[in-house]
Amino acid sequence: MPSYSNRYRFALSDLSGPVFSAWLLIQGITSGSLLPIVLGLAAVAFTLYKHHSRYDLFEDALVIRYLVPRPALVVYLRDIESVQAARQPIVGIVVVIERKHGAKLVIRPGDSQEMESRLNAALSA
Repeated sequence: MPSYSNRYRFALSDLSGPVFSAWLLIQGITSGSLLPIVLGLAAVAFTLYKHHSRYDLFEDALVIRYLVPRPALVVYLRDIESVQAARQPIVGIVVVIERKHGAKLVIRPGDSQEMESRLNAALSA
């Protein structure tokens, strides 16, 4: 059972992928061409693959859950160097997780300040 859970925060920039996919699919259907349909379906699959749905904080790990078909990403707290909130253009405040090894993670929970404080509290405990 997670000690804290938060959902992904929607931003207007999230609409670009689905709108582009729909445009490609409509172009393919109206023109009878297969390439735009394939590209539109690939864009839908990519959007589903990269989109977070929920963040669960356990006492030893942060679990980032995605939409289908991607499995959850587990980031152990012992592997996290630092956590800080940052402002990004268009999407607003995000939480940047710097890992000891590997790339930084940028997540967009509904309550970024609360997620940052809970992660920092878990790291210091």
